[in-house]
Amino acid sequence: MQLPRPVTSIVTVVGFIAGMAAHSAMVSRGISLRSVLGRGDQTDKVGAAIAARQTSAQYVAIREFFAQFPGKTNIVLFCD
Repeated sequence: MQLPRPVTSIVTVVGFIAGMAAHSAMVSRGISLRSVLGRGDQTDKVGAAIAARQTSAQYVAIREFFAQFPGKTNIVLFCD
């Protein structure tokens, strides 16, 4: 059985509004979809990856290279 077009439109709009309300409630309470689905918090993994990267030989060499250029700027351009 197929629903009449106006009913389908109303159901779609109500579903959209309910989804937006649920999203807004989750955001205001700091709940992520990953935590709801049981995927866990990745903050520790990301923090460990950043710490490991900042102690790598390549990162240290680049940091020391750019430390040789004094000055402050808001824009840095890297290109070929």
